[in-house]
Amino acid sequence: MNALLLVVCFILVAVYTCRKETSVDSGTPEITTADTVTRISFESEVEPILRARCVPCHFPGGKMFERMPFDQPATVLDHKDGILKRIKDETEAKKILDFIDQQVDSL
Repeated sequence: MNALLLVVCFILVAVYTCRKETSVDSGTPEITTADTVTRISFESEVEPILRARCVPCHFPGGKMFERMPFDQPATVLDHKDGILKRIKDETEAKKILDFIDQQVDSL
């Protein structure tokens, strides 16, 4: 019985090791559920925060819209420090910072 258990354990370790080596050698990065969950959408998560805090100046019709349109993700990336200085809610600021970080990481 002990020998059978030892053989089964050996086989499980071998299978696990082979699967792990295959995923590493394939050259394709593994996508985990955590990576998918933490993706922040500009349109549905960041822009609503900016609309609530930065209207009327930085959205269509506002006096700053031509120079700094906050309906564009690139503007948020280019003006990170100024935006984060003005967003006082910690949860909102973290969401914006996480969005910026994911954009920088994907470059």
